[in-house]
Amino acid sequence: MTPAQYTSMVEMLIKATQSEKLIWEDYDGDFSTKIDGCSLLISSSYDFSVNISTYTLKMYNKKGVEFESFSYSENIDIHEYQQLNRLYNVIRDKYYRITESENTILQNLEKMTETPLLETNDLPF
Repeated sequence: MTPAQYTSMVEMLIKATQSEKLIWEDYDGDFSTKIDGCSLLISSSYDFSVNISTYTLKMYNKKGVEFESFSYSENIDIHEYQQLNRLYNVIRDKYYRITESENTILQNLEKMTETPLLETNDLPF
């Protein structure tokens, strides 16, 4: 896979996930999906000894054999890291319905904290 194909693939994964055409499963913080029998797995890791975050995207054929793996750290491959970070966060957002839940909470809090307008016959005088 060429670098251009890889970049294009990740962007398509992001778009397909955002439009909910691609559904991911959660496996203890890693996310997996299948496309025509081939699997993709994205994982996030953090090395506390050196304070470095890494994302890894693995690709498997229809027999379950890993044939490609891309791993990028925040301090070395910043562009690729940011792209996988974006994919991971889009998947996480859709899987856990984070943005949807945040909007529900905010909308309901706004309703709860609105100051009702006083009607003229509610005045104390």
